[in-house]
Amino acid sequence: MTFLSELNARAAAELRAQASTIGARSVDAQLAASPGLAERFGPRGVEASLRDARCNVEHLAEAIALGDPEAFAAYVTWLRGVLAAAHVPAPVLATHLGHLQNAVRAHAASDSATLAAEYIALALGRMVKDAP
Repeated sequence: MTFLSELNARAAAELRAQASTIGARSVDAQLAASPGLAERFGPRGVEASLRDARCNVEHLAEAIALGDPEAFAAYVTWLRGVLAAAHVPAPVLATHLGHLQNAVRAHAASDSATLAAEYIALALGRMVKDAP
């Protein structure tokens, strides 16, 4: 196993193990930054956000395990379309990804966080590039 694949495997395992915590911290940050959002969507909406954020971390971990940043960028592109159909604008997803990146930095080892940040940055860049 090469150093890069060892790093990818370690980072992916770490993200998977902390997916709920990282997802919850990203949702907490988004709710704190947007007063009234929790009330607007209610407990069911917050629960759905927590589930979705955990799923986003799991997709990030899988892309990292594969060593394929494009896989996460493609997932985010797909997610953007799903959210648009639900009338959630792309900036909300971009903000969430920023909060997700911060949560990874706070809860993952430095090398894992750096790798994850690269994958998230590529996905964010793709969102900007592909914006209508």
